[in-house]
Amino acid sequence: MSSDHDNQETIKVEPAVEPDDMDALRAEVERLRAENEALTARPAAKDGSHMGRRIASVVFVLLGVLMFGMAVSAVWLNRTVMDEDRWVATVAPLAQDVSIQNYVAAKASETIISSVDIQGYVGKALQPLPEQAQILALPITGAINNLITESATKVVRSEQFYTLWVQMNRYAHKAFIAAISDKSTGIIQKSGGTITLETAVLVDAVKTALVAKGLGFVSNINIPLKNQSIVLVDSPELVQLGILIRFMNTTALILPLLALGLMAGGVAIAVDRRKAVLWVGIGITAAMVIPLEAIYFAAVPFAKTAYQLGGMPQAAAQAAYTIVFRNLISAHQLFAFVGLVFVAGAILAGPNRFATQLRNGFQHGLASIGPDWDFGPVGEWIDVHASGMRVAGIIGAVVILLVSPARSIATIVWLVVAVIVWVALIALFGRPRPTARTEEPADAESPSAA
Repeated sequence: MSSDHDNQETIKVEPAVEPDDMDALRAEVERLRAENEALTARPAAKDGSHMGRRIASVVFVLLGVLMFGMAVSAVWLNRTVMDEDRWVATVAPLAQDVSIQNYVAAKASETIISSVDIQGYVGKALQPLPEQAQILALPITGAINNLITESATKVVRSEQFYTLWVQMNRYAHKAFIAAISDKSTGIIQKSGGTITLETAVLVDAVKTALVAKGLGFVSNINIPLKNQSIVLVDSPELVQLGILIRFMNTTALILPLLALGLMAGGVAIAVDRRKAVLWVGIGITAAMVIPLEAIYFAAVPFAKTAYQLGGMPQAAAQAAYTIVFRNLISAHQLFAFVGLVFVAGAILAGPNRFATQLRNGFQHGLASIGPDWDFGPVGEWIDVHASGMRVAGIIGAVVILLVSPARSIATIVWLVVAVIVWVALIALFGRPRPTARTEEPADAESPSAA
């Protein structure tokens, strides 16, 4: 009996769960399930948002880089090619190039010689003389031809040639504008893609020099205008190309701003801005180097075409090509270096071991300078706004580079040095206010002693 009684005592009956408690338990379970589903869905939504930002960033950077490549050429076209005064100033140094002088002198003398029956003039002059004197006709004709060539050479070697060269190139620039627009402009008739360098003013100067040397009959020569021009370009496609040239000239001020805005926007919305800056640098470098190589390789075909059209020697064609494209080449070299600076900056800001050690060494070196210095509220404000100040310094350097009248690789190097100094000053002066430490009394009793 006692054992049965003991067994009955060991049996415990769980209290019944009240209906209200069951409802509360179900509600808690549902709440926890909803929170779990929300936590599970949040990373997926976050990944989707990041994917959208990555795609948008890539599109912005790609479009910005492509437009930047067009912008460099557009600004060069607007400031150098389409502006008559700047074009003349660009090609003016060619007047001192010996190969150009020899070529122009040869064309001018050839124009006069081919337009004058010098042998006929000599024959008439020798008619009153005995018949034996007729054998002098050929040597005299050759001497006159040499005199014409020498006179043309002296003219292009004189200071007068610079003024003549400017007039010739102003006419050539008008011919270029007429060619790309395929319409008449003033004395330039509809050209259909032909650009010529008119030598009429040079021929007149050579004729004046010949008259001064006793060849008065030269002054009465009427040389057709078509014989007083050197064909530089003869391509019907130039009219179609003119549409692109006019578009780039019109958008020369818009394209750079739009390109910079797209690249900056691509960096701003990027998930990893450092990588976005890296790709901007790579894109700018590629957009500058590829056209630069095309400009270099186009020099040989240009020289061949110049020789075929106007008989221009290779040395003269190379000199002309280099002078005309020197500003565009310099611009591409400059901004290719800018792209490399962005690439280097992005790499040094990355997680690789070398960059990390370099940054840590830089920071520790600055921290070791006056570790107890207190710059008060100014230092605290700089510490809080350090990131924005660094970005402002970089933007300021880019703006200075864009508006600087004398841009060069040396300018970029000094701007990079200035940015590094700016960042160092921010790290040096941007320090939080030291917090006061409360020290416990040495004889304070421990809880156990109490």
